[in-house]
Amino acid sequence: MAWPAIIAVAALGTVVYEAIVDLMPKSKGSKKLPPPSPKDGTMTGDPALDMNALLQHYGYRRIDQPVYKLFQHKAGLNADGYPGTSTMTALRLDLSGRTPPVDMANVPVYPWLNVPNGWDGANAPTMQQWLSGSTPAGTT
Repeated sequence: MAWPAIIAVAALGTVVYEAIVDLMPKSKGSKKLPPPSPKDGTMTGDPALDMNALLQHYGYRRIDQPVYKLFQHKAGLNADGYPGTSTMTALRLDLSGRTPPVDMANVPVYPWLNVPNGWDGANAPTMQQWLSGSTPAGTT
């Protein structure tokens, strides 16, 4: 894929993500917010905060890859949607550099290497965890 096409895809992902965040219903009053979800409008639009909150509440999930990719893109990383060591280091630096600092989600940091038993909970999350959660709207 040529560079202009890659840039267009990355930009499109950002635009789509931001449009989804803008269209979601917002929480009203002081009611307790549920865990963050693109479906219920509790995403902030800040890729680092959204990725961190999703990881904190759910762990690693394939359904959250668009948020992982957006954070990776904004951090200048390879936006592949697999949050490995470089992504998690960038997330930790982003969150700790804020005022006040934000604690990073307490999740294992996986290398995401392509090994025979890759989905083993040591190299990457188990397949059961990665596939957990609901499917995106319109895919069932």
